[in-house]
Amino acid sequence: MSLQNVRKSARDAKRVADIKQIQTALELYIHDNGFYPPSIDFGESLNTGSVIYMEQIPQAPIPPDGDCDSVTNEYLYISTGEDNYSYEISFCLGNQIGDIPSGENCATPDGILSTSCSDSLVPAGFTKLHDFDGATNGSQAWGSLIMYNSDFYGMTLYGGVNSKGTIFKINPDGTGFTKLYDFDGINGELPYGDLVEYNNTFYGMTAFGGISNLGTIFKINPDGTGFTKLHDFDDVNGKWPYGDLIIYNNTLYGMTNDGGSNGYGTIFKINPDGTGFTKLYDFDYSDGYFPYGSLIVYNNIFYGMAEDGGDNDYGTIFKINPDGTNFTKLYDFNGTDGRLPYGNLLVYNNILYGMTQYGGAENMGIIFKINPDGTGFVNIYDFDDINGHTPLGSLIVYNSVFYGVLGFNDGFIFKINSDGTNFTKLHDFSGLNGSSPYGDLIIYSNALYGVTSVGGINSAGTIFSFGL
Repeated sequence: MSLQNVRKSARDAKRVADIKQIQTALELYIHDNGFYPPSIDFGESLNTGSVIYMEQIPQAPIPPDGDCDSVTNEYLYISTGEDNYSYEISFCLGNQIGDIPSGENCATPDGILSTSCSDSLVPAGFTKLHDFDGATNGSQAWGSLIMYNSDFYGMTLYGGVNSKGTIFKINPDGTGFTKLYDFDGINGELPYGDLVEYNNTFYGMTAFGGISNLGTIFKINPDGTGFTKLHDFDDVNGKWPYGDLIIYNNTLYGMTNDGGSNGYGTIFKINPDGTGFTKLYDFDYSDGYFPYGSLIVYNNIFYGMAEDGGDNDYGTIFKINPDGTNFTKLYDFNGTDGRLPYGNLLVYNNILYGMTQYGGAENMGIIFKINPDGTGFVNIYDFDDINGHTPLGSLIVYNSVFYGVLGFNDGFIFKINSDGTNFTKLHDFSGLNGSSPYGDLIIYSNALYGVTSVGGINSAGTIFSFGL
């Protein structure tokens, strides 16, 4: 073998080693933070302040080899999935290394795919993928889709055989819709939140149903088998969970909207097998109460919002340790800076972002940012009658831009920069293509995916994509 070919082989081997090392660092990152980084800077460190996951993220060796050029040779990282729960890293090999072919390849949490990350890109613009029909496959999806093994999974509030909600899956192109499970009341009903995947099993909650009709926690296999009710809420330990479960250190955590010792909601944990349910915290009026969203993890601390309560009874932002200690109220909304937060916080560049339903200059809701220590609160955008109002979902970030939906008056999809500039309406919903989206968007390939609660051919809601 010539010296030139030896060098080419060495560069390809380094590319594969680089990607695998980056993937290892990313797994450490998500273990501590609950999500993958929104962006990374090649040549710089991967860290969250005091915790360093990689001293220096490697850059692709040069020159390009084989059919790779100066563009495809560069490593490109894109965070994808709900709440940055997945990623894609593009890289290019001059020759085959092991089972990885020459040319463009794509690294994901599932491994290295023998294809370009762009091969499955979705055409730009809006596409309605599915119409819910009510009795057969469900109606009124309020939560968000999740991605697992290249399929989307989600839940509907109503519909199905028992009219108490369903679990379903669908391919990203809209084919292969399958109803996996019908809720029946005893095992739960009205799932408002999202599914979460852990060890190839889905976990979720229903807001009602169960023994006391106060909600349940359940698990189910991705093929629809093995449904197991793990817990019945009973008011003392909380009732009516409207948000999602999160996974942290092999344990499920969540919140209830009501119940507990003070009747204002709780924070709890439970093992994936249903044992070890522990109420970690009881909300009271001064801390905030009636949380509708979910917890997030940042630097091994949980952050969340309560819709009501606090000093002004307009809601609060808080943090708490995973063991239930050191609950700290970070901020009291006062009306002019927003009121009644509804949804989840988003971490971007070590800053928390979120939305409120009301308050602000027009009393129609705001987008805000705040530091994790509670300082630096800034209202970065006021919703109004023209650009929409009353947000009930959460923001997501893709390529350093925020995306979201508003459900009022049919609703629309929007984007906005992290500094509050360049608010842009991307798509108006209008009945037949769906109306009133209340869940969160997720990113897959180069497209936004989501659900609407009503509208479509059967007025039972839709599943859609919007290619960017």
